[in-house]
This record gives sequence, C-alpha cells and structure tokens, in this order.
Amino acid sequence: MAASSPNRHRQPAAKNLFKTVCLCARIIDSSLLRAVHRVVHLYGLIYGNRSHAAPPKLYACLSYRNPATAIEFLMRAFGFVTVLIVHDDDGAITHAEIALGQEIVMLGSSKPELGWISPLDLPAVNSTICAFVPDVDAHCARTLSEGATLLRPLADTSYGAREYSVKDLEGHHWHFGTYRPTATPSPNTVAS
Repeated sequence: MAASSPNRHRQPAAKNLFKTVCLCARIIDSSLLRAVHRVVHLYGLIYGNRSHAAPPKLYACLSYRNPATAIEFLMRAFGFVTVLIVHDDDGAITHAEIALGQEIVMLGSSKPELGWISPLDLPAVNSTICAFVPDVDAHCARTLSEGATLLRPLADTSYGAREYSVKDLEGHHWHFGTYRPTATPSPNTVAS
C-alpha cells in the first residue's frame, strides 16, 4: 500500500483558510490579498491535491477590456471554472485564473502601457488558444449556443483529431478538439 501524503487531508482546510484570508484581505487591502495569494500559490494549496498530475508549465495570459464579462462568457460557453479573481482598489480585475480541467488560463484587464490589450484593439489576432476536450461535439454545441462566433466548423482532420475553432466576445481565437500534442518526436521527424 502506498503511503498517503501528509498534505492530503490538509488541502481542503488550507483552501478554506485561503478563502477566509482573501475575504479579510480584500476588506483590508488589495495589496495584502495579492501577497497572500502569492504565498498560497507557491505551496500549491489553491489548486488542491495535484499530486496525480504535474502542475502546468505553460499557460496562456489574456487581456480583456471587460474581464468580468469575459470570465462569465468563458464559464458558460467553454466550461471554465473560476480559480481566483483579484481586484484592485477601484474594483477592476487585475488578475484572474480560470481552469478547464487541470489547465489554467490567466487573464485580466488590458494594460496598454505594457502592450497587453484586447484583440478588439488590435488590427489582427496574433495567437490562438488550443485546448483538448474529450467530447468535442457536445462542447461545440454548448459553445455555439452561448454565442461564440464559429471560425472553423467541427470536422475530422487528416491527423486523426476532431476539432473546431471559435472567437470569444472580445475576439480571442479558441481551438477545441481531441488532438493532444506530444513532446516525443515522431519517427518521421527529420532533423535539420
């Protein structure tokens, strides 16, 4: 029998403690809330027991004119859940984390001074978010029923996947399907 992790039973308590501290910190000072989040995040307590999977090492960061509306849309249309929302002193969302399964997407208000802006303020889209979903047909139906704009219809590919692409309410492109990239080169890969 495998030994159980000593943190296994502390995870729910730590998560509840984090929520309580965040509520108090939000009332006292938003900078305190950010500091508490960083400490808890470092120890992995915010995400519960992730011992069965490696934490994400690569994740998207998106900018929106209206992140609150975007979060609601992404939850309804794509099935994301909210992990964390941090507000500034004026109530604007400065940082948010949403999850689709074990994968995290970070987002927040546009920050033009850093070059982080919504696609609504760009002449073209410069990236696409790709995500694996096990039931792509049901996911596509849900997404379209919530008002996402279809870019590429649901279809089977020559490489064995089934996928589709949509645009969200501010113009970010999202690609959902059954394809999972691999970090192992195929035997057909030619080194240059």
